[in-house]
Amino acid sequence: MIRKLLPYIGLVLLSTLPSVALGAESAMTPSWEPQTGDVFVVDVGVNTGYLVHADGRTLSFPVATGRKEYVSYIGRYYKAETPVRTWTAEQFQIKGDRRTFGVSGRFIRLFRNGENSPYGIHSYYKVGEWMEEDQRYFSMGCIVVTENIMDIMEKTFAVNDQKMIVITTNDAQAALQKLTASAASGIKS
Repeated sequence: MIRKLLPYIGLVLLSTLPSVALGAESAMTPSWEPQTGDVFVVDVGVNTGYLVHADGRTLSFPVATGRKEYVSYIGRYYKAETPVRTWTAEQFQIKGDRRTFGVSGRFIRLFRNGENSPYGIHSYYKVGEWMEEDQRYFSMGCIVVTENIMDIMEKTFAVNDQKMIVITTNDAQAALQKLTASAASGIKS
């Protein structure tokens, strides 16, 4: 009987955790609703992701990013570290490889200067194990999120007409301040 109740006890305990940094809501907060203009900021230095509303409110959550080593993957030899840059997410796909792309197979491809890249946002079959680690540099360069965050990403992508700005940075604080300042100046105009 106790074994059957453990998952429910865990959910109750998780629901009592406080919200996390920078803007108030954690990935477990059901009140987060994607909005037009949302931006996805990824701090690859600490592997934390932030969905940012135009008014500056954020949803923060752990992510996994690229390995800090050279790899041979899908016919390429490259440093798997997730590049620091500004991207546009422009393509949603369902992949058949449920090991690499998680149980749902969802993949949001990242573009740069109008050209598609091998990088994207997706889950992974061992995502639960990865998120328990401190460093989380496991991917081949993509941004890996949990399935519940992938649900939010898919909704955010849809609300924004299948285009979303994604910023990978080593300084999320600066990127978030810049976004907030930009939003504030837009309100004053």
